[in-house]
Amino acid sequence: MDIIKTAETSWMHLAKNRERLKVVQTSIIYQYGRLHAIAFVIPSNGSQQAFDDIGFIIVVKDNSMKWRTIGLFDTVNRTDDDFEWFAQIFNKDEIEHKVVGYTVPKIIHHLVIPDKQFYLTELPVVVNINLCPSILTFNNLISGFYSPCYHSCSVSDYEIGAKSCASYHGVEGAAVFNVASNKLLGVATWGPTNMKPLPVGFAVPNSKNFFEDYNCAKRIRDDENYHDSGYQELCDLNL
Repeated sequence: MDIIKTAETSWMHLAKNRERLKVVQTSIIYQYGRLHAIAFVIPSNGSQQAFDDIGFIIVVKDNSMKWRTIGLFDTVNRTDDDFEWFAQIFNKDEIEHKVVGYTVPKIIHHLVIPDKQFYLTELPVVVNINLCPSILTFNNLISGFYSPCYHSCSVSDYEIGAKSCASYHGVEGAAVFNVASNKLLGVATWGPTNMKPLPVGFAVPNSKNFFEDYNCAKRIRDDENYHDSGYQELCDLNL
């Protein structure tokens, strides 16, 4: 995996090829406070268009801050790269999950101004393997999108124009979690650019690449040495 390290000199070291990139602006906000970044772990062996990628941010520890954590999805391991393992579990229309993240009203083709107010919001959603391949294919005019997605309603409700389908929560980076287990099912990574509320795709944190990057992030977090050349050596270890 590739690591981007943030140094106190406000320069970033791209460990893969040692290029230097000037940090223009980096703000990490958690519980209405700002955190100082140590490093960014970029997803290794990325998927096409990054639809199945989850990265990590390592920050300076703040003992005064109360961290609230969530467990990871562990119902089943991946057995293939075609999401058949996902289809076997998530093929119902019940609302058993929620998506939560900082949002603003959706305005297509308009940039969000810096002083725009962001709100932490959540939305009950249906998680189903059939949402994206059924709704995003324009009545089967095209094929594809067979991947984990969520929406505020089921495919059958969408087809009859149910009011529940008008709700939308499409923030990239939003967390999808199971209400009963309170475990993280995924992170929203992609969605159609359209004014009409449509399903949103997410990455599930149970791939081999995810756990390799997760271990990399934990090594950086626990390391007490200053690495002027970057943290790549910590993540090249086969531990």
